[in-house]
Amino acid sequence: MRVFEHKQALGLDIGQAVAKAVLVSRRGNRVTITAAHKLDCRAEGILDEQELATEVGPWLDKQGWSRKETVAGIPQYLATTQVTDFPPGSEGNLDGMVRFETQHLAGLSEEAFIYDHQLMTSTLNDKRPVLIGICRQSVVEERAHNLQTAGVRLADVTINATALAAAYLHLYPQETASEAPQLLIDVGAENSTVVVLAGRQILFTSALMFGVEQYIQQVAQELGSSIEKVREDMADPDHIIRPADANSPYVKAASMLRTELQGALENWRAQEASEVAKVQFASVSLCGGGAHVNGLDAYIGAIFKCPSQVIGVPLPGNETRDPVLVTAYGLALQGVSASPLHISLAPKAVRSQAMRRLRFPYLVAAAGILAAIVTFVEVKVYSNVVNRRQTLQRELKSVNLATSIVPELEDTLRKIAFRQKTLIPLVEKGNHARRFLQSLAELSDARETMAAANRNAEGWIVYLADKQSFQTGRQSRGDAAPLSETGNPLLAPSSTTEPSDGASSNGGSHHETRRIPVTAVKPLDGMIAALYTTSDPNEPYRFVKNFINRLNTEDKQTERGAGPSSQEGTATNFFTNVDLMPEAETAGREDIFIPWVSFFKEARTGSYRRFTLRLPFNTQDVHLPREREVVKCPPGPQATAHCQSPYFSSPCRPPGRISMCCARSITK
Repeated sequence: MRVFEHKQALGLDIGQAVAKAVLVSRRGNRVTITAAHKLDCRAEGILDEQELATEVGPWLDKQGWSRKETVAGIPQYLATTQVTDFPPGSEGNLDGMVRFETQHLAGLSEEAFIYDHQLMTSTLNDKRPVLIGICRQSVVEERAHNLQTAGVRLADVTINATALAAAYLHLYPQETASEAPQLLIDVGAENSTVVVLAGRQILFTSALMFGVEQYIQQVAQELGSSIEKVREDMADPDHIIRPADANSPYVKAASMLRTELQGALENWRAQEASEVAKVQFASVSLCGGGAHVNGLDAYIGAIFKCPSQVIGVPLPGNETRDPVLVTAYGLALQGVSASPLHISLAPKAVRSQAMRRLRFPYLVAAAGILAAIVTFVEVKVYSNVVNRRQTLQRELKSVNLATSIVPELEDTLRKIAFRQKTLIPLVEKGNHARRFLQSLAELSDARETMAAANRNAEGWIVYLADKQSFQTGRQSRGDAAPLSETGNPLLAPSSTTEPSDGASSNGGSHHETRRIPVTAVKPLDGMIAALYTTSDPNEPYRFVKNFINRLNTEDKQTERGAGPSSQEGTATNFFTNVDLMPEAETAGREDIFIPWVSFFKEARTGSYRRFTLRLPFNTQDVHLPREREVVKCPPGPQATAHCQSPYFSSPCRPPGRISMCCARSITK
């Protein structure tokens, strides 16, 4: 894809008598001629080339082309072109070899030169022909300065000979199929340009000191007529060059071109390879102002004994071809990068300005895109900030609303927890008998399992009570801690309050009923059981171990064992972690076994051993309400208000609005 290339360019060919301009457009590989105009110097009263260059700017401005990228041509007599054959494989060092060849062409001159080269495709041998164009820097800069001063937007400068060849290759591609040399002649007003082509390769270029003006002057001299009269009669079909009439004044005048042309070609043939120099021309093509001289193309064809033709540029909307515009068309092709022979002799300043103009629209487009992206991002960021602000305001409003509701919710939760605790004594009282009976059933099953597993084993339960009752028995004997610390407050006896020093003098005392806070009541979490088993001298704990294992082993729960939190028919334990109580914990409850000790002494039935078991319940029927966790926020240095919630105790800032720490506590 061609990005940094002109899509439209103007080719400007400034001759001695006529200035020609062709505007072309390119889309892809297709090049079309948009418009073409000519400036007649005689009609405009322009006398010299300097004045013509000055008038070109206003003329282009009048045509609306002053802002078009323009490629100007340098006449062949002011430049030098040379074709040099380099060996194959020399492309890597081609620049250095061309520089050396250019210095050789410049000779001992102290002037600076501008040069360029173009690698061509050879159709005659296996070498790599390179077209080298060279011109004095002062000549190029002077022409560029004159055109830019006149208001021409100069993009490039090239040689008219290469532009002529490029136009011919582009307009007549079918002619390039032949490998035989072809002769191109552009006859101008005061000089002519000659190009020898072979396929798509330039073999030779030269300038001839012959033009239409010399031809007219010679004809006028031969006829003894005025120059103006001869110029007017040139369009008359009777005034034609007939090669067979050697005495014709027109043939004598055209012989000047023959002499110049043969001299230039002999010079080329002397330097060219013999196998190429001896080949006859395949055709002769004539263009320029001399193409309007009647019979000149046939005269040249007769000289070289080959076909001849007049070539021209097709005009827009017209089927006719104008031979005067060929060179200008070749210049325009180089402006849109469509020239097959690209030789640029433009100064560095001209190239830099042209490249800046070419890239400036892309710079503007990039700046516009960047500005659009920045604007879009700014708008997007602003929109996000606004949306985020609105979201935060809604969240802050919700948090402030939650702040006002939290105290009421906490108070309600406290009331609910208190009501739940007040139900604990009632639930415990109603559930105590069921737990007791279920414990007896489990112990009976364990005793039967023990007896079945051991034929000589006997055992029976002599005591079953809850922890509080067991401890109460110890307190009644004075062996335990005060009741308020370890006993069940529901089973605690009434306390007696002694009178103070200011009491009644009769020495009497009064009794107060002990008040028990309902929140101090703890749910029943296990039982204490005392039992006797047959004593085995070898293994004293063998039978009780089987008894304990049965209590700790899962079993199918029966209907009598179904509790509110269990499902019938599922495997579960009523007790968990059943174990023997150490003697230190059973001290003070010897009264449980005293009647049985006396019984065994009187009965003398066998040897038995007593044990006391701790029977923790596997599940609880009553669950105390959970205590609310208090999340403490770090204290603030500028506290002005306090959060009214048990979740936190740190101050909230500012007044009336909850802090972020408080907000996090609420969300937890």
